Formats: sequence, C-alpha cells, structure tokens
Amino acid sequence: MRLGMHEMVDMQEMLSAKINAIDHHALYIAQCRDPQLRSILERHQSKMTQDYEAALNFLQGRGANVAPYRQRQVGGEGVRYGMQNAPAMQPHPEHGRLSDQAIAQGALNLHKCGAVSSTRAALEAADPELRSMLSNGILSCINMAYELFQFMNQKGWYAVPLMDQNMMNRVAHSFHPPAGHVQGRGVGPMEERQAGMTFAPQTQTGYAYHPGNYTYPQV
Repeated sequence: MRLGMHEMVDMQEMLSAKINAIDHHALYIAQCRDPQLRSILERHQSKMTQDYEAALNFLQGRGANVAPYRQRQVGGEGVRYGMQNAPAMQPHPEHGRLSDQAIAQGALNLHKCGAVSSTRAALEAADPELRSMLSNGILSCINMAYELFQFMNQKGWYAVPLMDQNMMNRVAHSFHPPAGHVQGRGVGPMEERQAGMTFAPQTQTGYAYHPGNYTYPQV
C-alpha cells in the first residue's frame, strides 16, 4: 500500500477523531436518561467502532470492507416544521450532568463534523480503496446525523423554520432551463413540481440508504 503524505495526515486525524467520538458516546450513554436516545447512541457507537477498526486495518495493510450505516426511521409522524413550540436555549455550566437534549446535540455535532472532514479527505484521496472507505463513512455520518435530527425534532428540540410560500415561489421561479433546452417527458411544468416542494409535516419521511440507490423524501 502506498499513500501520499496528505492521505496519511488525513488518516491520522480521522482515527483520532473517531476515538474521540467513540469515547464521547460512552459518556453520553452513561448519562442518558431517555431509552430511545440511548438505543440510538449505542447503535451509533457500535458503527463508529466498526469504522475505526476498518480504518485501522486499511492503514496497516489488511484491507477495509465496511458498508455505510443503514438509517432507521425514528418516530412515525414525519418532520415537524415551524417555530411555534421551539424551546428557549441557554448554556448551563453550573450543571454537573448533561441533559438528554445536550447529549443529542453533542452527538449530532460529532456526526456533522465527521461528514465534513471525511468529505474534504475523500476529495483529496488518490487511493481508490481509501476514497471508497471515506465515501462510505460520509454516508454513515449523514444517516446517523439524520436519525438524531428526527429524534430531536420529535422532542421539539430541533425546530425547522418555514419559509414564506410566496418567497419560495419567487426563488423557485427565478431559475429557468438552459436556453434552447426542451424538457423531457416526465418533467412537468414548474407549477406541478412546486407542489412537491410543500414542506408539510405529513409529506416528509426522511432519507434512507439502500445499496446502489438513494431514496429521497416521498411527497
């Protein structure tokens, strides 16, 4: 196995970050009160441990073959939109124990940072196997982050602001097909497509990964 200098530096940073995330999840699991959140954290910690071992095997020349994390649907109500019940937020440095909300937010931030850093590394990776491993890791971070988002959204801890419908229409209609382009069959006029952009809670089911295929929100 031959890796460039920047690839080795990225691998060192990635392994250090995975150790940090695994250890943080051990702390979160120990302090978590909500059984559903604890179950999510335990699944994520197990997956991150597998990814760490795979990355270590790759670095030591033993190969790496690990699939992305398969996202689960959390809750059955779909995404709740709007800021009506968004709770006030403030730090609590005087507390000696993390709240479940702080735990969920901390774990979510770890996955977001993991997705960003792995994306940068994958874009600069020359080794095909390393690039594939990083790409799977990115998708794992995205799927784990979305699970936590769904949980927090159902609890009212992660509000999703709605844009005014008139402003949405103005933005959507400010873009046009390329000059001389004829829209193919199956693509309706903008008014019909706009109907699929109505951000109502009952129309969103989240993202799910399937090997070789991505399933986007159903409307």
